[in-house]
Amino acid sequence: MAGERSKVQEVIEKIDRILFVPQQYKHLAYEEMALPFMNESTVTAPGVVKEMIEMLDVKDNHKVLEIGTGTGYSTCVLSKLAKEVISIEIDPDVAKKAMEHLEKCGASNAKVIIGDGSKGYKEEAPYDRILVNAAAPFVPQPLLEQLKEDGLLVMPLGNYPQRLVAVNKKGEVIKEGLEVVFVPLKIQ
Repeated sequence: MAGERSKVQEVIEKIDRILFVPQQYKHLAYEEMALPFMNESTVTAPGVVKEMIEMLDVKDNHKVLEIGTGTGYSTCVLSKLAKEVISIEIDPDVAKKAMEHLEKCGASNAKVIIGDGSKGYKEEAPYDRILVNAAAPFVPQPLLEQLKEDGLLVMPLGNYPQRLVAVNKKGEVIKEGLEVVFVPLKIQ
């Protein structure tokens, strides 16, 4: 129905983005823009977070793997929609700050693992959904392997700019979204 708000939009409206924004950018917390965070990490624009998570089609019984925790903003949104969220962050300093943010937003069903997200997290696979908050020219194979048969993965695909895509376990693009610019996926 036209004008009807999605569940993702309702969740985003309840989460105060200012919790995830560095002090010097607090005046921009409610703007539709990405903001610098720390160590080359960013706070993704709310509209892009909304688009990605809507493409992901998260259900309340899903286990979600998130690659690139960053500030924890999208992790917090996911935690309000899914049963469980496991988020991987490559930068230990960024991960520590994200954990503080997640505690403040009450994301008790989310945990942050420090590691190389391009390898996924086999220990808790398979996943219903995987969200990748960094760009790559291809979908990392370990992520597809850790996806359930009927699972879905959403990520910015390409070099510069990228296109948000939803892919199935076979790596086939089943839906395209916004053109975006994300930081590259770091690989250890």
